[in-house]
Amino acid sequence: MNKFLLTFKDKNIEKDYQDNKLNTLQKPIFYWLLAMSFALNLFKMILDYTYYSVNNKSWMNLGFVLLVIVELILVCYKKQYIKYALIVSNLSAGLLQINFDENNTFPQEYYSYGSYYAMLSVVVYFMSDFPYSLFQVIIHLSMKICFTTIKSHRIDMLGIILGLITNVFLVLTLYICDWNSRRQFLLNMREVRWEESLPIIVKKPYYLFTYKDKNMSFQVNRSYNHEFFPYYNQDDCCGCNFRNFLRKCKVENNNLEIYLFDKRNENLDFDLSMFYWIRLSQLSYYIGETQIVNIKLYSKINESSSKNISNQKDSNKVLTLKTLFIGCIFNVSLQQQRNYFNKFS
Repeated sequence: MNKFLLTFKDKNIEKDYQDNKLNTLQKPIFYWLLAMSFALNLFKMILDYTYYSVNNKSWMNLGFVLLVIVELILVCYKKQYIKYALIVSNLSAGLLQINFDENNTFPQEYYSYGSYYAMLSVVVYFMSDFPYSLFQVIIHLSMKICFTTIKSHRIDMLGIILGLITNVFLVLTLYICDWNSRRQFLLNMREVRWEESLPIIVKKPYYLFTYKDKNMSFQVNRSYNHEFFPYYNQDDCCGCNFRNFLRKCKVENNNLEIYLFDKRNENLDFDLSMFYWIRLSQLSYYIGETQIVNIKLYSKINESSSKNISNQKDSNKVLTLKTLFIGCIFNVSLQQQRNYFNKFS
């Protein structure tokens, strides 16, 4: 990701991010702002020509109504224009500062209207990508300084300094929020793609599980062909079969469930996954003769040697035809996971 412009270097990821942002955030807010702008400006024009005396500044409200219609036509033609329409609408809202009549507007009303429009502008800032947000902040600050100077016929240095300081904080906040938004998108995308691609990557029966502190037990999040695991009982649920399997397996003179429970707070490499290899054609014969299965675990994730399972009665046989998978997922990148699983697929 470009750390200055906050754009993904991968064009496909950037496109996915923009599509997701458009559908979940920009589109609903845009239509709401469009409807509000059309209603308020039309209402203002009606009041000017009916209740109040004719105001020669109503041409600006008419311009906003026409702008809303044009934006709606363009957006209906192509949805991707929404983010640009938001920017144009937000920038044009800065012209409202010169649309107030000081003679017909009380100072508190003037202040309140300005605050409301400023809040709407901030909403659009956060919906835009950082470069576009920065552009809008600079243009709005320039417009406010320029219009205030022209209206007041003097240069207000205190107001200018306050505006500069405020906008610096605003830009920093926008940068951090956009950065975090993109990072969260990557995490969500990794999680979704991991869940979708796990059966394809592993291509073997497996359990994917996590430890729940609340219940002090291991919960199955996902499984694939778990009926091929040893000690499977078709009368039990997936979770019961999994926990029964953990209790029947031995690791370092403890059953696997206790072993994992003791190691739950340790950041071990093999927390990612534990593989063992077993020939299914011999499964019924060997498992039928023994009640204990020894699992050899290796603490290095990059070891190329396969994790293997051996029968107590015939420890010289290393069975390596079919893979069964048990996995705990902690803070490991998607690429590390793929590289690791490719060794066993």
